[in-house]
Amino acid sequence: MVPHTLVIDTIRFGSPDWERLARGGVTTVFASPDSAAVIGPRGAILHTAGPWAGRIVSEASDVKATIGTDTYSQGGGNNSPYRNYVTNRTRRPNSRMGVAWVFRKAMYDTLRYREGHELEGTDVPDAPAMEVLSEVFAGQIPLRIQARQQLDIATALRVSEEFGLPFTLLEATEAYRCLDELKAANVPVIFGPIYTDPSGLRQRSSETRESRLGTITELLDAGIDTALSAQDLREEDGLIRQAMYAVRAGVEAETALRLVTEVPARMLGLGDRLGTVETGKQADLVVWSGEPLEATSKPLVVMIKGSVVVDERAEG
Repeated sequence: MVPHTLVIDTIRFGSPDWERLARGGVTTVFASPDSAAVIGPRGAILHTAGPWAGRIVSEASDVKATIGTDTYSQGGGNNSPYRNYVTNRTRRPNSRMGVAWVFRKAMYDTLRYREGHELEGTDVPDAPAMEVLSEVFAGQIPLRIQARQQLDIATALRVSEEFGLPFTLLEATEAYRCLDELKAANVPVIFGPIYTDPSGLRQRSSETRESRLGTITELLDAGIDTALSAQDLREEDGLIRQAMYAVRAGVEAETALRLVTEVPARMLGLGDRLGTVETGKQADLVVWSGEPLEATSKPLVVMIKGSVVVDERAEG
């Protein structure tokens, strides 16, 4: 339970990944925590280029929770006690039931904290964590929940209904199996990344085995508010490629562009500043060598706040 910690404290602004993102036409990102904690740190919203001091849009944005196996399998992993033998890895959670228990206990602890009761028992979150979770309950801090498989998405829907907590669903690999439930709960989805062969942590997870390329189309056809996410480690899996994959799956090109511009800006609460080209909005613009979703096109000029941060135009 670490929602009082901040991802911004881990950001290395000198990393070459920022230049790669900017050259790929990405101007703004939500820097998300990993999925090792049931209720993790608060993410940050950042521009990908420009003077360091001006790149932070929000240093303390949404809180991310995780419902799934990542919470006890990442890193060294969590273990159950074996007879009288324990180590520093003998800790909660170590099963899906344990994940739901830890999440629900934190929520009930928060309710008691808000009512002024003294908290008791094991695994009581720190007071600063309680303050942040209180703001989540009050609707002042948005909540994101990562859940890939159908059973984990169902758990996220159930516990959110139990506590009256609106949330945005992340990744949603098997969303195609619970479209009606997501629509009924009015849960927005940040879907992705779209892949046939997962990479990184997903490559080692059993939660990604039932992915389908057409899920993005099914989400949109069901009328579910959906954005695309890259969370990429390689340029070929970058954000514009995700939009191209969506088109390959049957999404109209104009809609696919909205899924990586207008919709995510709105979901981040920045729709009045970013996401579309309109008078009065921030001038974050990308000039392409051709149609943005053509495989041979590339960004020629990238602007953030009206300043050119990437210029690939040939001289003369």
